[in-house]
Amino acid sequence: MPTATSTTTPTFVPIANPLKLNLTFERSLMQWSFPLQVGTPPQTLKIAIDTTYNLLWMVSELCMNLFGNACGNLTNFFNTSLSNTTTGDYDEFTIKYIDGSELVCIWANDTTIINNQTFEQMQIGLPKDIKGNENITISNTNAGQLGLKAYENNQTIGIALSTKSEDLGNGGSITLGGLDLGYILGNDAANIIYQPLPELANPNQEFMFNLVNVYINYVQIGINGLISFNSEIQDIQLDDTSALKISFVLPGGNYSNGVVMVDCNIPAILHLSFGIADQKWRIPSNAIIKGSINGTDKCESIFTGGANGSWVFGSAFIKTQAEIWIQLPTLIPNDIKCLLITDSDGNVQSISEDVYVDPNEYFKIPNYVAIQGFSYKFAFYSGPPNDGSSCSGNFLVETTYLMAVITNDPWLIGRNQYSVQGIKVQVSEKETNLGMLVLYNNNYVYKFETYAIDKRYADGSCDACENNLIPTMAGSPWTITWMGSCDIQCA
Repeated sequence: MPTATSTTTPTFVPIANPLKLNLTFERSLMQWSFPLQVGTPPQTLKIAIDTTYNLLWMVSELCMNLFGNACGNLTNFFNTSLSNTTTGDYDEFTIKYIDGSELVCIWANDTTIINNQTFEQMQIGLPKDIKGNENITISNTNAGQLGLKAYENNQTIGIALSTKSEDLGNGGSITLGGLDLGYILGNDAANIIYQPLPELANPNQEFMFNLVNVYINYVQIGINGLISFNSEIQDIQLDDTSALKISFVLPGGNYSNGVVMVDCNIPAILHLSFGIADQKWRIPSNAIIKGSINGTDKCESIFTGGANGSWVFGSAFIKTQAEIWIQLPTLIPNDIKCLLITDSDGNVQSISEDVYVDPNEYFKIPNYVAIQGFSYKFAFYSGPPNDGSSCSGNFLVETTYLMAVITNDPWLIGRNQYSVQGIKVQVSEKETNLGMLVLYNNNYVYKFETYAIDKRYADGSCDACENNLIPTMAGSPWTITWMGSCDIQCA
């Protein structure tokens, strides 16, 4: 159904306590829904959410023949004839659509249960007829919609939407009258940044935010204006003048045919940020580039022109986090039982490594996301977590700090980013055996291994030796071209 607005203002039942709705994401419909019970005895319906509506409406037998034409023969609907608590004068009201058509509805009241919170005689809109466009009908996929605007009651609404899973109740949450801290960094309300929003005169208006400036390496470049957000596009759409200014300060920047072109190899240290809500919000340099131009070192950027009036910020700006999949190290004799993650702020979290491993040995880290602008270090241990911030057992191997790449979700960390595959040692023609002992921070990682060279037998003597070698990650395999004389440390 297209975006609509009611011409009649309904009355609403105040929310006594914060009300959390666990949502289910339906990818085929690109919408989120939750179960709701209405009537006496209760009838369970699947209701979609909508941030633009200002009422709760649900389909009933009144929109089907013989009563109305708004829907066909439905199976997922509220049957008012089966409820003994449905009341109302059945006054009509209309929902007007942007294509000029109208949905004629009537008001009714009934007992409604939302997540175990009961609302006596909640006002409900019941669609009946559609006028002006015979091609519009209400589908059988959802039994109605809950508009969020009406239930704010001048309180906070927490909206956390996820497209990661279509499992029941795992599509995020809506919290009416409060916040779900499970979706806040560190589960800490102190990490929330508030931006007051203006009251909209027209219900079909979009919320706008004030961007006070754009910063390149912390220097203002004199761009400001009103912005809105649209997660369905990737680009940041500016007016032509502002897009031209952005092109002047980006490496190799050039504005042509409505797109800002840049050098493909933008330095990681470039700091591009936007001033919104008294904060500077940075876009990582690797998120600025969209795709290269064949045969050149130039790339399209996420910045485009052509916007009239306000600007539109797409997913390149909105998206701030990604799941993490890390490929497990090989040749570790101990079973890996724990992963210790340290972020660039020093926060540490231990996670049990168990069933979340795919056939390519990527560990799909559960309940943890990479945040834009942060770097992370990963360490593997042979024992299970002691608590939430340490692991037991032997320390096995760790990565350096890796900068989060949130442009791809999940962020894939291959073992080639923290190791090399194989060791190659140059020896003389007379050598018969090679012995190797691997230690890490004086911890035994491997037992002592002996390798026969050309399958000849050893006489037990040492001819050449080298110890305390640090692997070189520049190439794979790690190549050792020189060994010194034997000494007691190599015996």
